[in-house]
Amino acid sequence: MPDDVEEAAKLRSALQSWGLFVVTGHGMAKEFLDDILEATRRFFHLPLEEKQKCGNVIDGVKFQNEGDQLHKYTLESGRVTMDVLKAMAKLLNQEENFFINMVGERFKSYSRFTYYPPCPRPDLVNGLKPHIDNSVITLLLMDKDVGGLQVLKDGHWVDVPVLGNDLLVVVGEGMEIVSNAIFKAPWHRVVTSADKERLSLATFYQPEPERIIGPPGVLVHEKHPAMFKKCLVQTLADGYWDAFAAGDRTVDFLNVRINAEADAELEAHAVVVNN
Repeated sequence: MPDDVEEAAKLRSALQSWGLFVVTGHGMAKEFLDDILEATRRFFHLPLEEKQKCGNVIDGVKFQNEGDQLHKYTLESGRVTMDVLKAMAKLLNQEENFFINMVGERFKSYSRFTYYPPCPRPDLVNGLKPHIDNSVITLLLMDKDVGGLQVLKDGHWVDVPVLGNDLLVVVGEGMEIVSNAIFKAPWHRVVTSADKERLSLATFYQPEPERIIGPPGVLVHEKHPAMFKKCLVQTLADGYWDAFAAGDRTVDFLNVRINAEADAELEAHAVVVNN
């Protein structure tokens, strides 16, 4: 994370205008990340009956974690996430545990491995529809060779470049709430390729579900009033998929937002729904 004043300014600008940034020098070996993506590829190429043998739900009820590589990646990505949250706090001139204390040190994480097969009509089908993550932040390990992730910026979809072994941090609505909308959660989507498959591993970090989160008083003042009501994290989680299905933001679907960010936000939302 940047200590240099100029680099810190660039990071803050990226978080305020784009809602995402690239993490380099994260400490995870290239070979390790390559192995994770290759294991993911092998799994998705298995016949359905072989995939079903890897289920981690016992008797349809009890869930158990599986996978030594995923366990190691979870530990490593958790370390990166803590560093990211500390750096984001410093950008707002707060002590480094500012956001960690609000979301809880035992915040939840879950990983989603996604396979996007080639699509003969990529002009008609999205790999993943436009949405905003309900996380505090999302840590994304993307395909090293094939792009497809796009972010909405000023009413236009912009391609996120292929990053190799670098990681992408995406701001979620949880962070937008606890930063009082200083850091923006971006609309993003995945488009398909006509002739190439694509893989990704997204790890979503969410506040402890029993937490009540809202804009902290230190970030609320006359020129920047509270943008959101206080809300139980579990309520946000429960409402996410209904909001996703409706093509809406969770904070709007659940009426958590106090001050809608005027015409620019509404126009951006219209573009997302209509494209």
